[in-house]
Amino acid sequence: MATGAIGRVHGSHPRAAEPCPLCLAAAQPRAPRPRDTRFASLVDALLPWLLAVGLAVPLSLALEGAARVFSAGLAGGVLVGAAFAWQLHRRDRATGLAATARVRAETGAESDARANALLMQFEWAVNDIATLRAKLERAEREAREHAQHAFAAERDVRRLERNARLRDRRSAVRAVKQAVVPPPSPEPVQQERAVIPLHCELNDRGPLVWLDLTADDPDNLPARVRAFVPGGNVISVSDPAVHGASRGGQPRSASLKMPLPPELASAARRGALDQFHFEALVAHQWIGVRLVPGQSAQAGKRGRLYRLA
Repeated sequence: MATGAIGRVHGSHPRAAEPCPLCLAAAQPRAPRPRDTRFASLVDALLPWLLAVGLAVPLSLALEGAARVFSAGLAGGVLVGAAFAWQLHRRDRATGLAATARVRAETGAESDARANALLMQFEWAVNDIATLRAKLERAEREAREHAQHAFAAERDVRRLERNARLRDRRSAVRAVKQAVVPPPSPEPVQQERAVIPLHCELNDRGPLVWLDLTADDPDNLPARVRAFVPGGNVISVSDPAVHGASRGGQPRSASLKMPLPPELASAARRGALDQFHFEALVAHQWIGVRLVPGQSAQAGKRGRLYRLA
């Protein structure tokens, strides 16, 4: 049974250089059973008794009187011993054959169990290899999908950043090119908002020159400030305003930074900003600005911060 199971596992090897020895052994016909030499043969077991009987019977026939009776009794005793020897030989042989059969059965069962265990371990190993291979393929497929998703997400982020930069640039250009809007109507409220005061200080401490603008009126907080040359063209636009909020969350002040071109920076140093026109974007409307010199600005030798007069 074990040999048949191993033959089924191995099978044929058409592509092998040499045939499998186990397969050849399983395919060969059964050899003749060898002679059993564990027990003495029947002739060897009964031959001494037969010789003794053959000697005692002629002797009892040849003698007379009391010698014949003695030889006849001797011959009967030898026959009885031969019978006992024959029975003992049969029992010994039966006992040995039974023990041999039992040992063979136990060995066959153990070999079959080991063969079955080997087959089960082989099947488990094959199943584990197939499972691991499937997991590896699934992991590689998921890694490729994640890489593709990451590439697509990065491409979308770059496109959104490019669109955001273009939109900011267009909004800045549109704010610069927007025409001056005069006061729409002579209403009291609009007349009050026609010109708003802004505190300004010139900051000349670095390679870039700018104006620090501050608005303290919570009702008229500008979002941006722009400057015009006498001819009417816009030459500078401030950064978006930074609003300071009160405890209730309402904006109370606004601060802006306006970079100055060389012409406007030179005029600011001379205190001749009256030659230029400034406007502030308040409530989506451009209105006039009156610059008020700052109070905390001082002039230094290394870092120059001027107060506009």
